[in-house]
Amino acid sequence: MKSTQLKQEKTQNIFAGLKRGDSNVLLQYLKGSPETKIIGIIAAIIYNNRSDECVSLLKEIAKGTDFASYGGVVAEYAIAALDILEVEKYHGSNERILGIIKYQFKDLKDIFR
Repeated sequence: MKSTQLKQEKTQNIFAGLKRGDSNVLLQYLKGSPETKIIGIIAAIIYNNRSDECVSLLKEIAKGTDFASYGGVVAEYAIAALDILEVEKYHGSNERILGIIKYQFKDLKDIFR
């Protein structure tokens, strides 16, 4: 079996865990690359994950400077997630964060279910 095929299978298995709402997999995503952090943040919102470890990671990400090639500033997603999860109300005027709060990734819920 080729290494790229192994990587693909591993990625599919991890994403399957995320789709099942596996909190450990979600936390792995939040600790990953900027791109996987965004996926983890979206999953945290969709699954309404307010666990202490998830909230702690979201707060850490919210203070960071990571930039995802397809999603922009990762901290903006984390700040919005903290508001959506009713952990920390956002009082700022950043249009991107306000848009995420309004949007809440409602149309992506089927991907994770």
